[in-house]
This record gives sequence, structure tokens and C-alpha cells, in this order.
Amino acid sequence: MLSATASLPTVDHSDLCQHLQQCADARGRLHRLRCTVEVLDAFLAPRFVTMLGAMTLLVLAGLALLT
Repeated sequence: MLSATASLPTVDHSDLCQHLQQCADARGRLHRLRCTVEVLDAFLAPRFVTMLGAMTLLVLAGLALLT
């Protein structure tokens, strides 16, 4: 618990902006793309077999319509 005499550190706005820019630079230009791919992978990985089955059925239905 903070005492009444304890003070919280103050952060200069320009220091915070500089820190955030350094973090963005460290992540690289493709950070958002990597995050998106990671989310897609987490969603699709447990459903891989089901997705393959659904794609197979769609291809077979498409082939049946063409013939």
C-alpha cells in the first residue's frame, strides 16, 4: 500500500512517445501480418480435418456440376 508521502514516478509525454516508437521499430514492419497469421492459425489448426473434408466436398460438388 502506498503511503501518503509516496509519489508516483512522472513520465514525460515525449519520453513515452519515443519509447512506443522504439517498441514499434523493434517489432518490425510485418508485425501486424504476423499477428493476423497467428490468429488464423490458432482458429484453423483445431479444425484442419473438418476444413479438408469441407473443401473436398466442395470440389466434388463443383466437379459434379461441370459434368
